[in-house]
Amino acid sequence: MKKLLLFILFINLISVSASPVKESAENVIHVGTTALIEKAEYGEYNYDMLSSAVSELPLIYKDSVGVYHPLVASFSSTDPAIWSFTIQEGMTWSDGVKVTARDILYTLIYEDENGSANLVDQRDSKGNVTKSKYVAYELSDDEMTITLTLRNANVRELSNMTSFRIVPEHLYSDGEITLSDKRTTCGPYVLSKFDKAALIIEFTPNIYYPEKGELDKVCYHLFSNEDTMYMALLNGDIAFTAIYNSGVSSAYLDILAQSESLSIISEEYENVPLALSFNVQKISSKELRNAISYALDYEELSKYIGGVNAKVANRGFVPSSTVGYVETPKLTRDLAKADELMKMAGYEKLNGYYTKDNKILELTLTYRLDKSIQYSGAELIKNQLEEFGIKVKLDGLDSASYNAKTSNKFSDNNISFELALFGYTANGMGMGAGLGTIYVDKNHSVQGGCQVDDDVFKAALVKLESARNIDEYYEGAKLMQQYYQEYIPFISLYHDGISYAVSNKYSGYVVDSNFGINNVNTFLALKRN
Repeated sequence: MKKLLLFILFINLISVSASPVKESAENVIHVGTTALIEKAEYGEYNYDMLSSAVSELPLIYKDSVGVYHPLVASFSSTDPAIWSFTIQEGMTWSDGVKVTARDILYTLIYEDENGSANLVDQRDSKGNVTKSKYVAYELSDDEMTITLTLRNANVRELSNMTSFRIVPEHLYSDGEITLSDKRTTCGPYVLSKFDKAALIIEFTPNIYYPEKGELDKVCYHLFSNEDTMYMALLNGDIAFTAIYNSGVSSAYLDILAQSESLSIISEEYENVPLALSFNVQKISSKELRNAISYALDYEELSKYIGGVNAKVANRGFVPSSTVGYVETPKLTRDLAKADELMKMAGYEKLNGYYTKDNKILELTLTYRLDKSIQYSGAELIKNQLEEFGIKVKLDGLDSASYNAKTSNKFSDNNISFELALFGYTANGMGMGAGLGTIYVDKNHSVQGGCQVDDDVFKAALVKLESARNIDEYYEGAKLMQQYYQEYIPFISLYHDGISYAVSNKYSGYVVDSNFGINNVNTFLALKRN
């Protein structure tokens, strides 16, 4: 029904829409995004994610088949605890100063000054200590290579470097960091205009970057909602959409696929488009979480929310493309088993609803209002759980309010949701120990939504973190997925690939495992047809 309504909306809008952007002699590509950007400077999360494609390059990138490549720096390692990064030849800041490995070192120090635990331990307001990630570093004589020694060996350390962006030491180290400093970058493009009122961010070529593309300008248009953004895509006003590690929502994909001016590019990733997460500090009963897992109808969820390639997920949570994946049973709806688990959790069913101590069980489900996939998912989950006998109160929030309830970083370690919908990116799924552990671990400095800190989880996490070769990592991965299956800190509501709708005006689109179509290789390769 939602897709039908959207189709009618699109048809009506097409008949009254403005003309597409006029072609000009200047080769300008227009890109749409719903990212909320207030300052357009380094350190603003949404801007960092967007500009990683043009100006704020990460050290390395991972292609669509999972192979790592140099961007700012090449890499080497003979020991999973020791990693070396060497600045690529010709890398220069947009003010003309040469990039060196000292910039990598300074960025680690700068992040530590702002709460990270790279080279120094950190203690939070409650007295909890996070040990530093690295225990030693060494700069080469020419200061173009830095060798970092991890506290715990990590055979997947490169995964973390696909989102690590550096800052210029020569501008930051004096302690007086200006807006201009925060916009000095080392990518192929540099910010030339941010008009918040006009909802436009423009980037023009960085004259010092060693590789040149055909584009004279990259112009991002900031949309308040997906409807108007996809309308602009249909009209030819933008060439593609940039939503961090997300493709086109399934609600719009079928409509966009009918346009002769657009092509659909599909890829399989390690991401989880939509997950139901439990705050285990508030929903502490393993039996209750398992009961909910058996009360949901995954066939219905994947059919009405997922894309054409959506499929029912497994109880071990992670997709089959994940490094370390082991097969676990598929998620199924089994209301009899769910009822049995509810009784084990101390509930009885009275007048259609589960109660304990004469109080009807009601859970609050938090989700983002600006994500159509979450809005639709919340409605379906509410209907399915209430049909089973668990009342659900919907808590739809804007992105800032949502983050303040679901993230350690943005809640000052005071995560307060009960149930929440998340979209887990391939980058996030692979960070830290991988397998989505940063979203589960209560002690993670940024994420930690599930707030898990029990001994069984910790043992599996240590096994992953201490792996010195891929076989040992797979042993830890098996333990972690067994934990997910038994303890259910979160549920992958379905597994799906990611699809992108792109304008046929251009050719040369490149897919990146972390950033999708919106990545540096796309902008360097694009050619106007």
